[in-house]
This record gives sequence, structure tokens and C-alpha cells, in this order.
Amino acid sequence: MALTASLFDHQSDDRIVTHFTHEHLAEVLIQYGGALVLYARQWCSWPDDAVQEALCDLVQLNSPPRDVPAWLFKAVRFKAINLARAERRRHGYQSQSALERDHWFESRHETQAQARELESMLSQLPDLEREIVVAKVWGGLTFVQIADLTSKPTSTVHRLYLRALEDLKQRFEGPSDDENNGASRIEKYNSMELKHE
Repeated sequence: MALTASLFDHQSDDRIVTHFTHEHLAEVLIQYGGALVLYARQWCSWPDDAVQEALCDLVQLNSPPRDVPAWLFKAVRFKAINLARAERRRHGYQSQSALERDHWFESRHETQAQARELESMLSQLPDLEREIVVAKVWGGLTFVQIADLTSKPTSTVHRLYLRALEDLKQRFEGPSDDENNGASRIEKYNSMELKHE
């Protein structure tokens, strides 16, 4: 699809989009909506608001950014962090606010326990590593885009990504799991859907 190539492949200059239409916005939501909500959920309890504010900013730009996905993730991060600051002020820095967050994953009844387990494992990662994993795995961003997003060198992003995956693998398999059990658990997690309202 030419529209996809011009919007999401920053290497393609064959068709330049000068402003966003409803079709462009729908395409962005379909391709990145769930990943953006998951990404924002790391920082705030209102991730849909962060995504909506970022999309509003995108539509109001005079011309679309050269790399729409990277721009969106950066904008969502900024909006989510600002919303989190406002939440902390409103709640008087209560530690209870972390418990009130929505769960990160939407799951079918039979996989709810696995979704909570994966959410728990992700929340145990250091913040930067979790951010990198979510942006790479669910957001589909490249290491170059994530490096720009996090203001870290690409080599550091890659190293932290590999370290986080190794940490998650160790948590997945655990000391008592055999290889087959660990592999089947990973397959179950891959079938879970991102929560996207």
C-alpha cells in the first residue's frame, strides 16, 4: 500500500504526505494503537489519554514528521510522563496509585494468570529495559528509533534489550522449569493480545 510506505517507511520519498487525513489517522491507530497504549501504561494510569493527546498533536502538525512511528512513541512517552506527574500531584504521591493501574495485557479467561505473570515479570525489569522491550517487541520500533526515543546510543539500547530478554527468559523458565515447560509458556504468552480500548 503506497500510503503505508509513505507514512511509515521514512526511507521512502516516492509520495510525500503534506497533512494528515482521517484515513492516515485510522491507519496509524490500526498499526500502532495497541502498542502505544501499552508503551504509555508504563508511566501512567491513563494511557489512552496520553495516546489521544499525542495523536491530536500529530494531526495539528503543519507537515507529518519524517519518521511517524518514532515521533509518536516519543510524543506518547512525553505525554504519559506528564500525566504521571499530574497523577502524583493529585494523589499526594501515594504509593497506592501503582496498584490502581490497569493491567497491561488483555487476555482471555484461560490466560489471565499468564498475563498477570508476564505483567509482573515486565514490571520487575529496570525502567529503561522495560521501555526498550515494549517499544521493540510490541511497538515494532528499530534499535535506531528506540535510541532516538531514549536518548541513548544504539549499541547501549541493543545491549540493554538483550540483557532484558535474558532476564525475562530466566524468569520464564525459572529454576524448576524444564526446557519444554518454558517453551510452552512462551508460546502461551505470544498468543495474548495487547489491551487496547
